[in-house]
This record gives sequence, structure tokens and C-alpha cells, in this order.
Amino acid sequence: MGFSKEWETAYSKNTHLSVWPWSHVISLTHRYCDLHEGMKVLELGCGAGANVPYFISLGVDYYGLEGSETMVRKLSEQFFQNNCHFAQADFTKSFFFENLYNNGGVDVIIDRSSVTHNSTEDIKKVVELSKKYLKCGGIYIGMDWFSTENEFFKNKQYKADVIDSNTLVFKEGYFNELGNVHFSDEKHIREIFKDFRIEFLEHKLHEQIEPYKINWAWWDFVVTKK
Repeated sequence: MGFSKEWETAYSKNTHLSVWPWSHVISLTHRYCDLHEGMKVLELGCGAGANVPYFISLGVDYYGLEGSETMVRKLSEQFFQNNCHFAQADFTKSFFFENLYNNGGVDVIIDRSSVTHNSTEDIKKVVELSKKYLKCGGIYIGMDWFSTENEFFKNKQYKADVIDSNTLVFKEGYFNELGNVHFSDEKHIREIFKDFRIEFLEHKLHEQIEPYKINWAWWDFVVTKK
């Protein structure tokens, strides 16, 4: 199963609409990428376009893949005057923009909590496509991949269908109606990106107190194509 239809439903109802650039997208790209005019950035699952204004400000050529027809239409209308390109596609099967591959590839791939909403096998397919599209020395930045230390996975207290040993589809709670949710540990991430050089790997633990108590856990990482 690739792109979850649940996201099209959510976006068409104007929910999960993040519209401000994520701080860790900004910090990690500044720390590991010298982004400037003429460089190419591909974002997997660009959602409501929260990160688009940031990349426009850097003058890069921006390409956004999104499974939701609703969001692709809105983003294409909103950013039509900028050097931005959007396409509806299931990025577990195709990165759509063949011209990027044919013209030397992309410098950076951004994945902010998008690829982690797929099964293990589909995530491996995304990584293979990333190897194909990235230039030699190109960088993949993954953020907010759900950790096996996350309470939703660790405590098994929420009803869910099991897709594989690391992937669930929840029937209740925060992840209800959001399709596949994949959880990783350090060994799992290192195995998935075994053909890349890991530059940065961070495990984030967060205890939420209100409006209800829950323990969250995510991974952020930066890897370079060898």
C-alpha cells in the first residue's frame, strides 16, 4: 500500500494543514546543505506546503510530490509565479519528475514525516528511488520518523491492524484514519539506509502532559549518497 487515501480526505476537510516551515527542516538544511540558487530540492509528501516559502527564499528549484489531488491543485495555484513544480504521485512507485533524473539528479531530498506513513517494503522502495534521483554526494534529510519507543507502538493499547512487524493501521487515537504508520528503531534505520553514509542520527523523546499524558518518540537523520 502506497499513499493513503485518508490524507486526501483529511486535506479536503482542511485538517492537518501545517502552513509554517518546520524549524528542524530549516536547521538541518542549514547545517548540512549549502542551498543556493540553481540547486534542486525534492520534497516527498509536501502536504499543505509548509516548507515551500522557505525553499523559495533560498532561490532553489523546488519540486514537491504529494498524493493528495486537493493539495497539489491548491499549491500549484498558490505558488505558480515561483520556481516551483508540484505533482500528484505515489512516491513509493514513482518520483514522477523524470527530467530531474535525466538532468543529473537532485541535490537534496526532504522527507518530513511522510515516508514513515508507509509499510516497510514501500519505504525500501522509496529509498531505492532516492538513490536513483540523488546526485552523488546528494543528501536525504528524514525527520519525525516514528520510533518504536512511541507509546502508540510500545504499549499496544490502541486498536490497530498489523501490516508488518513495524507498520500499523490504527482504528482509534491520534493516528486514526491516517493510514499506515511505520515505527523504527536505530538498527532498522541503519539497515534501510545501509547504502548511504549517515551524517546525523537523533532520537527525540517527548513527554506530553496536557491535554492528555502520552510519550512521543521520533527519529531525525541526515544521510549522504555515496
